[in-house]
Amino acid sequence: MGRGRIDNRFNGKGEIYALLDAAGERRFLSAKHAAPLFRLVANGRFEQPSSALYDENARKLVMFFNGSGIVVEVEVGLKGRYVTF
Repeated sequence: MGRGRIDNRFNGKGEIYALLDAAGERRFLSAKHAAPLFRLVANGRFEQPSSALYDENARKLVMFFNGSGIVVEVEVGLKGRYVTF
């Protein structure tokens, strides 16, 4: 099996809406169902981000959870062949 590159695509809610091979020929997630990078439990209820912003200079993904008022900052580490959160 050869090595390749996967492009992660996030929308404005911090959801991964596509994992694509470098050529864009193969999609590894459903085009109909986005998946949040993560969700949290606040006051016994699951909550997904309401919105998200990516700060390229700081390499941080900031997610806002309007139901609970929680703001989460996720540091993004670009490590050459992989990414860490």
